Amino acid sequence: MLPAALGLPLSALHLGRPFLAMTAMKNIKTSWLSREALALGVFTGLMTAVVGAYFFDLPQFVRLGLEALTLAIGIYGIYAQSMIYRIKARPSWNRITTNYKFFGVAYLGVFLLAFISSLSSVHEAIIPLTTMGMLGALAQLFFSYEDIRTLDAKENEYQLQRTKRLLNENFGSVKKFRFATLLVGGVLLPLLALVFVSGSSMMTASVILGLALLVSFASEISDRFLFYTTVVPLGMAGGFFVGKQR
Repeated sequence: MLPAALGLPLSALHLGRPFLAMTAMKNIKTSWLSREALALGVFTGLMTAVVGAYFFDLPQFVRLGLEALTLAIGIYGIYAQSMIYRIKARPSWNRITTNYKFFGVAYLGVFLLAFISSLSSVHEAIIPLTTMGMLGALAQLFFSYEDIRTLDAKENEYQLQRTKRLLNENFGSVKKFRFATLLVGGVLLPLLALVFVSGSSMMTASVILGLALLVSFASEISDRFLFYTTVVPLGMAGGFFVGKQR
């Protein structure tokens, strides 16, 4: 529960001034930023309640109810985060793939749990967690592919094509790094770790899972870099692109 309790509140760091996130709740009816801030606060409180429920050994139905509610609020919090970027003035952001990729990053959390399990005595959880993480990484790989493929949409064609050009020409090496590290860190290394787990080589499996986590994290950081640097807003002058042709 600790990674979950820390993860969603820390995700407010994507804001320009994260320490003022809670002051944003005054616009809860109209602002996705306000809804995200509210979800962060409620999620943190519910996680505390879940820990308390286990500490005081409350009935199972109470714990399950709290956990289900916490999960729902957490999902809504991630959805609210992704909707902050669904603005018409940024066509490459205002697509369903933005939502998909925000949720897709969850595979990192699953790999983290698998890594922690490999360091503890809960070795029976390593295989299912690693398998789930690999499936999540494959889903994220598909979402990333779709994010680029759908840049050929007809609506806002100029801005989307400029984004595609930036991806292919100006940041082509970063794009290749993103996909290569996602494949290696999200699929190949975890698969290798499973081989060592099957052979009862837990120490080696732990090292490989830790490496997979680091490589996958680097992949997501590079994707977030591309997300921010290749966006072309509506009304942007074409001088930059004309200059690149000279």
